[in-house]
Order: sequence, then structure tokens, then C-alpha cells
Amino acid sequence: MRELSARETVLLVFATTALSFICLVILFSLYGNANVVEHSVSGAGTIDDTTMTRNSYDHAMAENASFVAYETKRRWDENMHTLTSSFIVEGVRGGYRNKYEVRSYGAGYKHEYTATKITGSFSGSASSNVVKLEVGTEMHDSLILMDGNATFRGRVVTSDKFGRPVTEADYREIGYMVIRSYLNISKIPEKPEDWLAFCDEVNDTLPSGLGIVYTGNTSG
Repeated sequence: MRELSARETVLLVFATTALSFICLVILFSLYGNANVVEHSVSGAGTIDDTTMTRNSYDHAMAENASFVAYETKRRWDENMHTLTSSFIVEGVRGGYRNKYEVRSYGAGYKHEYTATKITGSFSGSASSNVVKLEVGTEMHDSLILMDGNATFRGRVVTSDKFGRPVTEADYREIGYMVIRSYLNISKIPEKPEDWLAFCDEVNDTLPSGLGIVYTGNTSG
């Protein structure tokens, strides 16, 4: 398979981000007016830019890059939150100050990927969308793309019934990699337990004359 040139990679990343943004704009048009925060920077040199929200985290770092371009677009209202980002860097020399880290939170899940010690050229993009569909129902959609030479770490994390974190997937890669990580989760409210039926089951096991009496019991 032919390796993409730096220019082709840049165009591919921006095209993917633009397509995600268009889809999200259409979704927001269905929900009414949205709040907006946008940021973009390009040039040569050093950057350390971060976006932090309740549903997402995005951090791009580059040190003495011959070229760097970073862009974020955030939209939100009472029913939806989305963050898209793209990061392109060239001519960097590894180390912890050349980094791209993205996370998204929603529907009881965290989706994250980090590229550190980026060397040479790198491109990445992320799109996260969290939507409240109805009372207690939430949808979390997250796509992360990375292409370059780095140390990579990705995870999908949820929690057990006691609220303790549970890692469902753990990814670790070193070297030149092309990564696509996608998550789509819908959280549906759990049905409340039938406590009245539980009381009836307990009553069936008790000696005659003993039983649990609850509001609404008209059996005696």
C-alpha cells in the first residue's frame, strides 16, 4: 500500500474533521441554538494548548516544530456537547513536550488515546459527541485517528456497580503507527427493581401469621 505524503495526510485529516463537523452542525440545528468556542493556530515553533470540558479533554504540545497546525471546535447546549480537533506537526524530535492527548466522557464510558515522544511528522484528529436523547438516556460517540512515529497509549474505561473504574480495553504501541479508535455507546436507564414482588416472595417463605406489610397492600 502506498504511503501518503505529508500533504495528502494533512488534507485527509482536515477532510475527516470537516466531515465530522458538518454532521455535528446538522445535529445541532435540530436541537436549536448552541454555544460556540473555536481556536486555531499554525506556524513554526512551540505550542502547549489545552481544552477541558465536562465531556472532553484535548491537549496538543509541540516543541521547536518546523511546522505545526492545531484546531479545535466546541459546540454545546443543554442536550448535546461536541468537540472536534486536528493536530499536525512536522520536524519534532521526540520527548514529552511533543504530544497529542484526547479524551471523551459520556454514557458511563471514557475513551482516550495519547501520543507522546512524537518524532518527525505526525497527524491526528478527534471527534466526540455526547447527546441526551431523553430523560436518563445518553449517547456517546467518539472517533480518534493518529498517524505518525510516537509512543501510543489508548484505553476504554467504564465502572462497575460500585462506581469503581473498570478498564475494558488497553492499547499500547511504539513506533510508526496508523491508529483508528472508535466508540459508540448508548446508556439506557435501568428499570427499577420490583420491590413489591420481592416482598411477596419473602412473605411466601415466612411462617403463617408473619409477613411484610407495605403501602397499598389490601390483602389483609
